[in-house]
Amino acid sequence: MPACERTKKKMTPFLKFKTYCFDHLSQLWFVILDTITKRLNRWLRATVNARNEAEMRKHETACQEALAARRAACRHRDTIDRPTINLVHNFPDGLPRGVCVHCGDWIHPAEWQFTAPTRQFPRGKPFIIPAHPLYMEVIHLENEQLETVRPSAVPSSRESKPDAALEAAQSLIPANATPEEIMTAYKKAMAQVDAEWEKRHHASV
Repeated sequence: MPACERTKKKMTPFLKFKTYCFDHLSQLWFVILDTITKRLNRWLRATVNARNEAEMRKHETACQEALAARRAACRHRDTIDRPTINLVHNFPDGLPRGVCVHCGDWIHPAEWQFTAPTRQFPRGKPFIIPAHPLYMEVIHLENEQLETVRPSAVPSSRESKPDAALEAAQSLIPANATPEEIMTAYKKAMAQVDAEWEKRHHASV
């Protein structure tokens, strides 16, 4: 219902009188004043909300511009010229990503992404994002890390400490061993396996 119709509905009881007393006029005045006050408050709220939204958009734009300028000026190097890009590998395509610890720049390869769902594309429309200009730096860091790792010093992915300790404990268990002797042999084999893994770890660093 429009505001004028609501005001007319409120004033209808007063329009049936041919003569008005002071009480009638005062009540009519309060109805008009209440309508004006509500309209003014509504206009003030709309004005304040529009101003706050404009300020928020302006602040967000300034923050995005400052972040873009910071990332453009970042060398992705520390004070002694070492790369500050950390590699990330937990992606299903198996390709490495990188993130700079100074500016937070996300360095990614060319990858598929989807838009927001629409009536025409309920699951989103797929599109390809081009690779980051510095993605070859991530590939270079990945190759450097692979070259520094010694294959003989890295334990096999199928090898585990409990299995290795169980195999080593079989040679230490007597023929008619008691449960206490079996547990003692297993603990001794586990200590040997821990020492061997620690030696491999120091050799690979």
